[in-house]
Amino acid sequence: MDIVDEAIGETEKALGYAEGHVACLHNFMQCVHDGHKAEPGIEAEAQVQRVLEAASLSVRQGRFVRVWSV
Repeated sequence: MDIVDEAIGETEKALGYAEGHVACLHNFMQCVHDGHKAEPGIEAEAQVQRVLEAASLSVRQGRFVRVWSV
């Protein structure tokens, strides 16, 4: 167990924004350290952003919004 693991504990049991953010950063830093590609990648993150944008637009306009149209 490295010092980062000790600092954040069991990330699988993290609840809440701060713990989730720390877990994501830990995953990213571990991938950089190990020379691996971080997952989820930018493509998955872009899809999440499209879903969030469509949901936000749907609420503001009071109608269904297709994710691909955002």
